[in-house]
Amino acid sequence: MEPRLVDWASTDETFDDELYKLYPDVQLYPILAGAIVPIFNFSGFSTSNADTLVLSGQVLALIFCGSRCPHGIVHWDDERITLLNPRLVARGLLKHVAIHVLVRGETCGSTQIFKRSLAAFEPAFADAIGVSASPNNWPPEHGYAFQTEGLASAVKLTPYSIGYTMLEDADANELNVVAIDRGGTVVRASPLSVALALASKGANFINTSASAERLTADLHDASIPNAWPFVGYTYVVMRKDTTMVSLGQTCEARREVRMAVSFV
Repeated sequence: MEPRLVDWASTDETFDDELYKLYPDVQLYPILAGAIVPIFNFSGFSTSNADTLVLSGQVLALIFCGSRCPHGIVHWDDERITLLNPRLVARGLLKHVAIHVLVRGETCGSTQIFKRSLAAFEPAFADAIGVSASPNNWPPEHGYAFQTEGLASAVKLTPYSIGYTMLEDADANELNVVAIDRGGTVVRASPLSVALALASKGANFINTSASAERLTADLHDASIPNAWPFVGYTYVVMRKDTTMVSLGQTCEARREVRMAVSFV
């Protein structure tokens, strides 16, 4: 958001205090909510199977924390996984094989949303990995892929892997999506479970460390049992100072942008 370079942008990532100090008139407006979903690849398993992999939020956090956590999970037959998946154990799908964790290799809002959710489930993850949008601090054994399509393809091509992507991308690519055990209630990602998260926390703009005027909210780990726990906003980013028209643009063009955002 350099001055006079753009009229508007969009992002899934919230900004830190340093950016607001540089540009005090920057404003984020939430326009869409979407789900981040953990995706996995087992040999012999496909989306046509009635069963799916079930993990709790804490177990998922310890998988992605890996060697950086004292009790990180690094094999698919770890007891904390098998206890949640007796049907997969009976089918011989949870083998003593290393978990290949794949993450985004660039800074992105999806990573920030996913990290914040995992940190809420497991304090050790928050301490070891943090909640930034950056790929820094992931364990050295994790693999990297770039952009949403790259990570989805990497998981699809890597046996015994796990990663994360947007729900619509998982559906479009027919990827296996992890279901989440929330205290005995198994929740699957769907428009309904995302809507429940939004109903629970979507208008609560004081549930972050930021001021309510920034219009940012944490939608993860909603209290409603059937709500999907990995949800975040997409924001339109604009500057409130209407005199900051981008180079080569007119005031009329600026008004059209504002009208388009108001319509959305």
